[in-house]
Amino acid sequence: MPSRCPQCHKDSKFIIPHVHLPMEDASPEKLNGFKVMMQLEEHPFNRKFWATITGHKPHPQYDTSRLYILLLDSETVKAIGEREYLLFHPQGVIHYDKDKLLGSLMKKYRTFECRPSMEDLLLNPDCLFSGLLGRVYAPKDPLALNLEPAVLDISLIAYGNVFPHTDQHHSLSFAHGSAS
Repeated sequence: MPSRCPQCHKDSKFIIPHVHLPMEDASPEKLNGFKVMMQLEEHPFNRKFWATITGHKPHPQYDTSRLYILLLDSETVKAIGEREYLLFHPQGVIHYDKDKLLGSLMKKYRTFECRPSMEDLLLNPDCLFSGLLGRVYAPKDPLALNLEPAVLDISLIAYGNVFPHTDQHHSLSFAHGSAS
């Protein structure tokens, strides 16, 4: 008889428990106004830059995923050569915190899974990871962000990493100074 995962109750030869993060179900509206540091990978512009979360949309292809709308400053827009908004789709976590027991186990055994949660990264003071990795999209139409997700026309421009702004890390307040 196969084993059952204690959290999701699915049959499995190997139990790979899903770790439910404390803030993963928090409202994404709580993130509006938060600054994040981004870095694009496999893209000509590879320097780190600041972006401000201004909202979210459901992913047009994946029902359970969100796209976070990120506003760039005009200098970064010119340097990247894209529109003033990018969309970020989290797909994985970066650097589990090995000083916490669960983070240590997750890093050592890699037998745990968790949803890459922007909410947990920015709102949870005990977040188990330091950042998120995922796909970065640009809307093909500047008015596209107002459209329904089913007709949202986006193109993948790069993979990227997102990290919290150190001054606001895990703070519910978003009235902070400019990036340094």
